Amino acid sequence: MQLTQKQLNLVATVMMSALCLAICATTVAQSTSAGREQDIARANELRRRIEAEQLQRIERLKDSFEMKIAETTQLLATLAEETERFHKEREELLTNEQGKAFAADAISFFAFLQLHENPVVTPAEVKQKQAAAQSLLQSIADERKESNVGYLPSPEVFDELTTIQAWVKDRLPRLEVQRATLKTRIQETPKLQNAETAKTLQKAIEEYRSSLPKLLAEARILGEQLAQAESREVLIEAARLAKLESVAAERDRMLEQARLEIAQLRLEHETQTLRVKAQNERQRVEAEKRYQDTLAELERYRKDADAERRVQDTQSDIARQQKLDQAKREEQLAMLKSPEVQDLLSVVFAKGYWQPGKKTTQPGPLSYSQLRAAGALKEDVAGLNKFVGILNAFENDRPRWGRRGQRFAALSSDEKERLVKAQQMLIEHGPLMVEAGMLAE
Repeated sequence: MQLTQKQLNLVATVMMSALCLAICATTVAQSTSAGREQDIARANELRRRIEAEQLQRIERLKDSFEMKIAETTQLLATLAEETERFHKEREELLTNEQGKAFAADAISFFAFLQLHENPVVTPAEVKQKQAAAQSLLQSIADERKESNVGYLPSPEVFDELTTIQAWVKDRLPRLEVQRATLKTRIQETPKLQNAETAKTLQKAIEEYRSSLPKLLAEARILGEQLAQAESREVLIEAARLAKLESVAAERDRMLEQARLEIAQLRLEHETQTLRVKAQNERQRVEAEKRYQDTLAELERYRKDADAERRVQDTQSDIARQQKLDQAKREEQLAMLKSPEVQDLLSVVFAKGYWQPGKKTTQPGPLSYSQLRAAGALKEDVAGLNKFVGILNAFENDRPRWGRRGQRFAALSSDEKERLVKAQQMLIEHGPLMVEAGMLAE
């Protein structure tokens, strides 16, 4: 059975009194009748000195404990103030003009996102620790009222107070680091020219979170479009730069931003498309040549442009863009006709007399609109279950993906990966497949 602090203090007092009485008894027994009163007096003096030393020791421990309480309380108050201030600064940035500047700067945006979503301490955590400390102080006060001897907090109380103090001392410097990081980003982030029309940081975070799944899905095929995207950005930039007086400065800024974005996308793409590395390299070389040709053409625009020529150049850019779009379409068609895609979607392209929900009189591939209407092209587990259910339907007279009635969860890891890839191809290129006759309308 574990004794309370009050019981421990009482036991210690009784044992000390018993020791003193034993010493007195021994002294009295050994003394002569004539000196017995003197021996009793010495024993009583010894008992008083022992009790006094015990009380002094308790007082020293109490003083040390009270200093620790005062220090911890002050640290908690400081941490609460700093945490609340940092929380308020972050909340204000979500809607004010400085936050809009963060939203327009990639480095500041992601730095803020990290601080906002992963603070080292929150006001709620500080309040919880303050409540724990206050509860500890209240329990100590209650014990003092009930104790009729010298009160000394238990080792458990010391340990709990030490734990709270260590937690506060850990969070204070880490909070200071996060606040310093935010202050640095505020100083280094460029100011906006048109802050009234710029989106707030709160809006930018919401858009980023909502678009993140789509960005991850698009990254798998984005590498094949890098060369065309680079040329398109340069041509669009050319049409705009032809209308500006300071062509060189604006061109350099935009091209540098485009290079950074392209480099990041290429890195993500290369990890997913190692098998087509040779083809990507050839496309990159061709894009670099078109890029150099476009820069030479920009230089001619800068020297010779006039109002009529700028109109003609813009029209030429539009026609060139149309050609690029056509080339992109042809390239996508070539990709859809590749053996890899044909093999992946063979069960979809195969002709049959059944469409989801009905029979047909003419054989043909699966219907894109019927797949969409049935929910088979939704990018979630329900959509995948619907998709594999259609492919393995008992009524389907085409080759199946697996066994009749088999669901997504029953597929192997490789089969699941291929099924997700097949669904993604239909989502992204379904209209073009219909146009090319690979899917029924």
